[in-house]
Amino acid sequence: MVQVYRLLNDAVKDKRLNDLAANLERDAEVFDRLRRAMRIALPEGKKGLNDDGVNEDMQTIKEKVTDFRKWLSDNNCCKGRYTKMAEQIDKYWEKLFADPLKIVTQEGEVVYIQPQRTNNILERFFRAIKRRNRQKSGT
Repeated sequence: MVQVYRLLNDAVKDKRLNDLAANLERDAEVFDRLRRAMRIALPEGKKGLNDDGVNEDMQTIKEKVTDFRKWLSDNNCCKGRYTKMAEQIDKYWEKLFADPLKIVTQEGEVVYIQPQRTNNILERFFRAIKRRNRQKSGT
């Protein structure tokens, strides 16, 4: 019991470990903000990677991601740390919020395909293939 206490006490007092934990919590908070803005795999959801997101108007999502992007650039603690994330958002901005493909039919204009904002469908597909192969081979 004393050995466990000493081990835990050393871990609790470890400054480097505490700093890493604080950074991890900050990263999780920023990532949760992004997920809420994009309405994908919401933190309070129970589906994890299998979450399809919420059907919400693309304009609303765009406004929320714009607010997130502004918060990211205005927040002093985030400026250097999340530069690459901001660059990726900026780089793929047009693709993130692409208009759906519309087809004109006899009944009128119909929304045919809504472009995917993530590659979640492909990730699920390959995860299922890997799972099946592991079940067949036993590895």
